[in-house]
Amino acid sequence: MTFDPSAPPAAPTPAAPPPWPSRPAAVPPAFGGRVRADGEPASPPPRRAPVLRAPPRPAPAPLQVWDDERAHAAHLEQLLGQCRRQARPAALLLAQLLPPADDAAALAPLLGRRLRARVRATDAVARLGATHFSVLLFDIDARHVPAVALRLAVQLGEPCALPDGRVLRPALRIGCALPGRDGRHADELLRVATLTAR
Repeated sequence: MTFDPSAPPAAPTPAAPPPWPSRPAAVPPAFGGRVRADGEPASPPPRRAPVLRAPPRPAPAPLQVWDDERAHAAHLEQLLGQCRRQARPAALLLAQLLPPADDAAALAPLLGRRLRARVRATDAVARLGATHFSVLLFDIDARHVPAVALRLAVQLGEPCALPDGRVLRPALRIGCALPGRDGRHADELLRVATLTAR
């Protein structure tokens, strides 16, 4: 092929346009459906660390009020039977409100609520008449029972404000009994707790 200098210059061949990035037809769900400016799937969002929440505290068992000693002992016997079947250690505390008896009827509801608030929600608290209170402590080491009894004696002996405006300091004594060591049944444990009250 010869070069002719008199021939007009040939028109330049237009350059092909750059390929336009194609958008993906479907974005995987793991990417949240988001796309970058260049059409590529966006990186997945960072995962948040799970929030650890404390389990809700169980609601405290209601204070049981008994006027009959046999009904109270039968209720304790049922709870002790559950402890034996589940092999759960337990301890029985028995608090007795000392005279004067004229103020016992006014002090009993206040002391019952105070006792219910001073033990764990899973422990069973009962009031027998207006002068006796029982606490069945579940899942407790026998070595800790005297310290718990002493602490409750101090807390229950704090002054109480009566509805009529008087402020009284209750006098109590507390005894304890351990199932297995001091007896198997409720009547035996109640007898031992009464004799060891101080």
